[in-house]
Amino acid sequence: MRAMDATLLVGVEGTRAWSCPQRRVIVGPMVFTSDFDSGNMGPVQLVTDAEQEDLLYTIDVAPDCAGTPHANGYRSWFFFGLSVAEPIEMASLEAKVPVEVPVERGEALEDEGDSKHVTCTSTCLEEGSRMKADAEGSKSTSSDSAAGNDAEEEEPAKPEMTKTELPQVNCEISVVLTIRNLNNHRKLFRDGYRPWCKMPGKPWSRLPDTPQLGFAIVEGEEMGIRWRHEASRGSGTVYYAFCAPYSYLDCQGLLEDLEDTFSSCPSFSWPDEGRGALRNLSKSINDDWWPKAGTDLLFRRQLLNRSLQGRRVDLLTVSKASGLKELEVWPPDLPCESPQVPKMAERPIVFISARVHPGETPGQFVFLGILRFLLSDDPRARSLRERFQFKLVPMLNPDGVACGHYRTNSLGLNLNRHYDKPSPHQHEGIWAAKRILSSWSKQGRLLFYLDLHGHASKRGCFLYANRMAGPGQGWNSGFARLCQMNSPHFELEQCEFGDEVDKEIEGREGKRGSGRVAIHRDCRLCNAYTLECNYNKGRATRPIVPPKGLLGADPPAAELFTEEPVPYAQGVWAQVGEACVVSILDLFGHNCHSRMLNSRGSLHSLLGSTIRPRTGRMTHVKDVLPQGVGLTPEDIAARERPCWRSACGWATATSSAPAAPPRGASREAAAPVPRAWSAQTSELRICGARAVPRADVAKEEVAPRPGSVLRRRRTLSSDPRKAHRGESAKVRPPEVKLTALAH
Repeated sequence: MRAMDATLLVGVEGTRAWSCPQRRVIVGPMVFTSDFDSGNMGPVQLVTDAEQEDLLYTIDVAPDCAGTPHANGYRSWFFFGLSVAEPIEMASLEAKVPVEVPVERGEALEDEGDSKHVTCTSTCLEEGSRMKADAEGSKSTSSDSAAGNDAEEEEPAKPEMTKTELPQVNCEISVVLTIRNLNNHRKLFRDGYRPWCKMPGKPWSRLPDTPQLGFAIVEGEEMGIRWRHEASRGSGTVYYAFCAPYSYLDCQGLLEDLEDTFSSCPSFSWPDEGRGALRNLSKSINDDWWPKAGTDLLFRRQLLNRSLQGRRVDLLTVSKASGLKELEVWPPDLPCESPQVPKMAERPIVFISARVHPGETPGQFVFLGILRFLLSDDPRARSLRERFQFKLVPMLNPDGVACGHYRTNSLGLNLNRHYDKPSPHQHEGIWAAKRILSSWSKQGRLLFYLDLHGHASKRGCFLYANRMAGPGQGWNSGFARLCQMNSPHFELEQCEFGDEVDKEIEGREGKRGSGRVAIHRDCRLCNAYTLECNYNKGRATRPIVPPKGLLGADPPAAELFTEEPVPYAQGVWAQVGEACVVSILDLFGHNCHSRMLNSRGSLHSLLGSTIRPRTGRMTHVKDVLPQGVGLTPEDIAARERPCWRSACGWATATSSAPAAPPRGASREAAAPVPRAWSAQTSELRICGARAVPRADVAKEEVAPRPGSVLRRRRTLSSDPRKAHRGESAKVRPPEVKLTALAH
């Protein structure tokens, strides 16, 4: 891959250096660089303060689409490197003559050992030069990086400078860095969050909260943060970022590695090569643990669309290798050719996407955790590949990722607000995704939609979901409950099941153009979610039991023995992703190693859960049921019967079907779901938005419906043994208080 063109600027004390957000600049004795994929750095200024011994630098965060007519107010993502200027660069500054100096390349390009030379001048480029560089950079459509071009303008008058104006750099330098012009993330940083740092030869990690660093929040009209940086000449470049970065080039390199490994080998023989590919995937997650590669799997990488700047929007297919000859056919209006992938119409489609908001990198690491698990030899991953086909989009907004944006594409548009009416000329990634999802939905093959995001204010990992009225809501909220069972970092009480129509009636801002709302409405999809992962931590950690019969199969982030919140890192987000796909298997398939076996629960009782009503208004959304899977009581009971595998955990949990409730559990677990409800819309008033523990549901009274399954209020009996068992009954006389089960 070729190096990125960059303009090298030399600033002096009290002078602001400005060019495109991805560039290299020398200010005082320090070199600041963001001339790499995903880099973002605004103007850099050296501030003179006689009372301070440290050098004081201020770095503004460049907004999305900086220097273009599409510039906007999203200013959260920063990513830059910092090092001490070499003698040749300092000599050029003192002599005021141009010299040739090598430009360091970003982390994604460092290993190639390549370098590029640019002219070093002794002053900052003026505004006209910046606009010219931006105009030339917008013409490039390279898929390698977000490039800017050299800009040459007549140099302005050079300020007077003397050798004594610059500090000596023969020893260690202490620098105080102030990041300014941030969006308001005071709550996030006050809660203990810190920027991420990469020292030479070490992986990305958070800045330690030590007195030596002196981290502080800068109060004022503009949000800012400050910390101390120590460096010496020859110590290398240290990188700082808002969150652990994962660039477009990183993603392309990983996909090429996986494609070479799994697409070129037979579907049953890659013990060494496959393990090496998953080792590289685990390194992307900063995880020392990696599984073995699975066998007899299908992995295909296809071009779904091109971004506005020419980058790839990839679509991955993961399933069990099939001998079927019928190939997938895409809609004719998609610009790319139909893939050479078997159709596999009998396997429902699970669609997962990430990075529609480029700065929300936690969603990217969730995606990598999902991909690593699906390609592994874990028996649960094998069952997922046998029963479903996974369609995965690793980056919906590659231009925004490469250009160092936080939330928008190259036109300054928030793509996650345009799923209702996407345009191929403005919303390239989501337009292609919406088009192919609609095609699968019309064929009755689309089962599940999950979009992965990061969240800066609300703590924990949780779901935004749609709200329905009827049995579909049981399948909808059941997935959230299973996620909490499979991950110690998922927080059920933070999940929200909302109706966008109700929000607009109440005068609040709705999200009708978001992916999970538009896909739920236009594709008539029951299970459509947005997974949000906080940058910092959750409210608590809930230790989970290991999967039945699979000791040691979980990644390290799942093996926790504390209830205190832990700081999130790449491995934590990856484990949440693994929990999501395991929950899909628990809900719609047969999991021989389900954690429900250890938690003394059942899928039947889980689907009988409800959500807490918030208002008294009926929901405007009709009921929607999953398609492509069995929904009858017999189908649900069959998932909990032992299968032909000798290691099936259900063989020791039950000896007959349907499964009897464990001793001490409520009889609700064995109560059959009324068939009439599976084809009708429930009249239950489920206008709330939060999933709640089942124990809280008993306190709420719901008007009984003729023919519904009811149970007495637990307080009817003074005997604690009878009260905790509960009783099943048909509609009773009005004087008896009853509580209905929502299916």
